[in-house]
Amino acid sequence: MTRIRAVQASQYYDGYGVVVADINSAVDYGHPALQGHLTGGYDFVTAQGSTYAALNQSSGSFMDQSSGSFLDQSSGSFLDQASGSFLDQASGSFMDQASGSFLDGAPLLNMVTGSNSAYGHGTLCAGLIAAVAPRAMIMPLRVFDDNGQADIFTITKAIRYAVKNQVNVLNMSFGISTNSRSVREAVATAIAANIVVTGSAGNANTSTPQYPASYSSVLSVAATDMNDKKGSFSNYGSSVSVSAPGVNIISAYPGGYYAVVSGTSFAAPIVAGEAALVRSKQVTGITDAMVRGTVNIDAQNPQYVGKLGEGRIDVVSGIEK
Repeated sequence: MTRIRAVQASQYYDGYGVVVADINSAVDYGHPALQGHLTGGYDFVTAQGSTYAALNQSSGSFMDQSSGSFLDQSSGSFLDQASGSFLDQASGSFMDQASGSFLDGAPLLNMVTGSNSAYGHGTLCAGLIAAVAPRAMIMPLRVFDDNGQADIFTITKAIRYAVKNQVNVLNMSFGISTNSRSVREAVATAIAANIVVTGSAGNANTSTPQYPASYSSVLSVAATDMNDKKGSFSNYGSSVSVSAPGVNIISAYPGGYYAVVSGTSFAAPIVAGEAALVRSKQVTGITDAMVRGTVNIDAQNPQYVGKLGEGRIDVVSGIEK
């Protein structure tokens, strides 16, 4: 948060009056870090019951499961809430990591290593949006079940639901395997409605475009570390719009916990949070301002010059542009 000057920016614009829809898995509505940040959404999984995800279960996921796990256990760990709050509402800053003690991890092992790969994903992403844009309202749209599966039809419905309910920003931290016409047209409808759309570039360390992030006018987000170097897993290439922190990111985890996670899934909601701040300042030209407000990171990534978008986001500069 310090790297992208999010806290400094929120002193001027904090996302007030902006609604950010997040298409994701289930969200822990009772998590302390999300109290006061959530507005009414929709649970497409529960609404469709046992027939859910019957169309094409391989068509939507948070990450290509053949190339990596949803939550990298070598780098994922949990923080003890008792030792410090995740988000100090008064200052809008993340807790000092030095003050957070790490848990043994054994009690949580089943939650993050079992077959329910989507567990926590929605809560993690919502926590990051709330951290960057503390006064924006987050609309959770659940389309992924607890195994991280969804179908094209329901993803399309969720996008159109967001448009119908006049959200201002739409985050999509997932990838689909095909260039779906229905999803592409739904995204185009959202952009035509002046909704800023953000998406994760993907975690396969490839230049192959991931959808829906690679659709026209979507802010496709690659992941960088604290030194502005590309995350080892992050996709790259001409389809990437901007980069944002996505390595060892702290966010809310179901049950009142906090987790340290990595992935472009977590870089995208940070950019969505920036979009909310800029949107609270101006109605048009939001995406252009965010892109022009980036920091050039070519020197830190000589192998990826021109392949990590216009640069790493800087929230203060995005607001000023």
